[in-house]
Amino acid sequence: MEDFNVSLNLDDSTIGSSNITIAMREFRECVEHMRMTDVTHSGLHFIWNQHPNSLYGTLKKIDRVIANDIFINDFIDAYAIFLPYRISDHCPAVLKIPSTSVMRTKPFKFSNFIVYKEGFDDIVLKGWRRVLVGYNMFQVVKKLLDLKKHLRRLMWQHGNLHSRVVKLKVELDEAQNNLDKNPFSVDTREDQCTLLRAYNDAVLDEERHLKRKRKLNGFPSKAVGMVRPVSANEVKAAMYDIGNNKSPGPDGFTSEFFKSLWEIIGDEVTLAIQDFFKIGQLLMEINHTLGILGSYFDPLCLPPSDDPLDYEMRHYVSISCINEALDQFKSWSGLILSIPKSKAYFANVSQILKNQILAILPFEEGTLPNTFWVRRVYAHKLVGRNFWYIDVPSNASWSWPKILWVWEEVKGRFFHSIRNGQHTSAWFDKWCDTGPLSLFITPRIIHQAGFDMYTTVSDIVHNNTWCWPAQWEVWFPQLANINPPIFSNEKDVILWEDNSGHTREFSIRAVWEHVRHRADEVTWVSVVWFSLSIPKHAFVMWLLMNEKLKTQDKVK
Repeated sequence: MEDFNVSLNLDDSTIGSSNITIAMREFRECVEHMRMTDVTHSGLHFIWNQHPNSLYGTLKKIDRVIANDIFINDFIDAYAIFLPYRISDHCPAVLKIPSTSVMRTKPFKFSNFIVYKEGFDDIVLKGWRRVLVGYNMFQVVKKLLDLKKHLRRLMWQHGNLHSRVVKLKVELDEAQNNLDKNPFSVDTREDQCTLLRAYNDAVLDEERHLKRKRKLNGFPSKAVGMVRPVSANEVKAAMYDIGNNKSPGPDGFTSEFFKSLWEIIGDEVTLAIQDFFKIGQLLMEINHTLGILGSYFDPLCLPPSDDPLDYEMRHYVSISCINEALDQFKSWSGLILSIPKSKAYFANVSQILKNQILAILPFEEGTLPNTFWVRRVYAHKLVGRNFWYIDVPSNASWSWPKILWVWEEVKGRFFHSIRNGQHTSAWFDKWCDTGPLSLFITPRIIHQAGFDMYTTVSDIVHNNTWCWPAQWEVWFPQLANINPPIFSNEKDVILWEDNSGHTREFSIRAVWEHVRHRADEVTWVSVVWFSLSIPKHAFVMWLLMNEKLKTQDKVK
């Protein structure tokens, strides 16, 4: 926030030259060099009045609230307000940064010390006597869920255990000092005894809350007798074998909760567990198992390879091994992988390999969410416009023009292979040999024909016939050479023309190989980059070899 005493744009002044002055040009170059841009603002535009009491005072915008990319990305909702200047010649500027933190309820976690508190048994007994209709597992889960709000209130009444211990410790020290000064006072002795009992109880509560038992010793090597029915004694023995501070499920209840109330809730919990072994299914509320399958397995079980085809085959083999492991796990445990709740996510994977993996693991293909930066670009930069045909703004940040300037070099290498035509722009994407139709069809002509800038290829074809006006083929003879595509149920494919002139499926790697700066291979390349290198370590070594590492000597 600063008075720069010079305007940035021509429309920032009511009186002045129609050309950019030297001061304005230097100011703009300074702003662009520092990668600064105006913060989103509202209120008055002209925030300086040369002669507030005169009828002929010049109005200018010389006060600005500007920030760099880091600030704008971290505080996306920040904005400035320029208020009326009243008796001053400058407007007051207020920068508001809304809080980005969202208050969320913490996950429930049962504290074992509550078991020993007065009223705990009554709360559970009252909640467990509630009559519900449904499967045994549903009844148990529903009752545990209803108990959480009452147990939260009971734990809240006891406050912060650590603060309570510290407070009682100070009060006990003070009471014992008073007793030492007046050993014959009955009231002082009673206060000391009361505080001592309260302190011991608080220390015990804190110990029960923080105590952690050792972990269980893994799984049995063989699943013996898992085909016979599970008895109630086995369920109880399994529950009592779990450490008191271990949680048997994601609901936050520890095993001590179930042990201390087994006489009240044990029968229903046992029936719910027995139902699982009978039907082999879990409710969604208690089934939170997550499996992540991907290329992380390759460095662990497969040697590296520089051959792309061999690399993809190794991915295929690793997925096959995972599928066999899941089948073996199902055979001895009885647990079946939930196909409807399983999804496979792919990034930079060829369509052939993707089809092979989906044939082995019959999961639904999931869509990776857009990053925050991508969402911000769509909302604030593109605003519904096509990336390939957007003007480079003069007052934009440093990074955004750099991205836009790349399009002149790469846009001619993209080609859309039409499948269903729903993901290809009819005007801006290159999907025919004639090139993007926007090269000769103007937006006005497009709108006059009833189309818009968001029209896709599927929107301009009906019954294998073009939907555009017949007059277009007279105005633009190139259209007569374009045959309507035959649609399928597959998604459109983006193709990329490499440096050798061959067309293949688009990948970020292919584009990077085209636009990156190439230099001669250095002698120390194998020291930094090798098959088993750790990326973080390799980057530090690369800085060291280029003498760019900020060591103490460099800092001095």
